[in-house]
Amino acid sequence: MSEAAVAAGRAGIAFIEGIEVSARWDEFDVHVLGYSRHFRRGVLRERLAGTQRGYQDRIRNMVRLCQSAGYKKVSWAAIRRFRARLEGAVYVSYDVARQLTQQHGLSLEQARQLTTAGGACYVPNGAWALSLAEAAEVLHAAGAVAVLAHPGLVALDAGEAVMRRLVVSLPAANIDGIEVYHPYHSKAVVSQLALAAQQHTLLVTGGSDWHGYKRYAKSDEAFGRVGLAPDEWHRLLAATSAANF
Repeated sequence: MSEAAVAAGRAGIAFIEGIEVSARWDEFDVHVLGYSRHFRRGVLRERLAGTQRGYQDRIRNMVRLCQSAGYKKVSWAAIRRFRARLEGAVYVSYDVARQLTQQHGLSLEQARQLTTAGGACYVPNGAWALSLAEAAEVLHAAGAVAVLAHPGLVALDAGEAVMRRLVVSLPAANIDGIEVYHPYHSKAVVSQLALAAQQHTLLVTGGSDWHGYKRYAKSDEAFGRVGLAPDEWHRLLAATSAANF
């Protein structure tokens, strides 16, 4: 993060730090994005320690399900080794999917089907997951604005009516914005979310959701092509500059 900030400064590019936090709304796993000019890192470490432990327990359980389903080569030890170089590593379902591709020769799509909702190796977020309001409170305390990530994925899983109900709940949870633009959002969903942001006075964000090459095909295609209009960007920049909740 610090290297990226220095490089951006040298190039005269505005730099915003970001984090993605798993949460739970109704019976659905959702993600909340935090954007800050400079996070209060001590707050994040302290307030998200339970979430980190929850991630680890969840992935251990997913490994057990994989082994029960016949994928015996998937192991928690191998997943830990892969992230050993990272301080405060966070373990996610993609770590299990990677093991399925590397150890059992599955395609990434096959592995994703096993490790996402409805799959034989999938485990939802547990009681450890923050609510939307709790996630917003943590991010505000850390000097960030809180934004609901890719609500269109909820629409894909559960229908647009559920997505609309989720979006309507955001102001009461003190969520500051919506990720309107995303590679997996249809034009209809983008229009709905943009209107909702206007109606509820929420920030608009968006991007490619790029987590690494060949992780999500549509994110690879959208890298550098999905983003904000200048006025939306400047509103986000101003909000992060003023974030001191």
